[in-house]
Amino acid sequence: MGTVILIIIGVIIGFAILEFLFSPTGEKEDGAKTGAAVGCSFISGIAPTVLVVVIIVLM
Repeated sequence: MGTVILIIIGVIIGFAILEFLFSPTGEKEDGAKTGAAVGCSFISGIAPTVLVVVIIVLM
């Protein structure tokens, strides 16, 4: 369970860092916030698929 949480946090931080690095100079903070939101959206988008695959594998 701890590994799953670390992966989720890593994805969110990864998106935040990417948006921070590729934002214009004056908008770095807003870029990081947007990146974190995109990371959360990405995780919530793939969560149902991952859940179904885990259930199928466990059966």
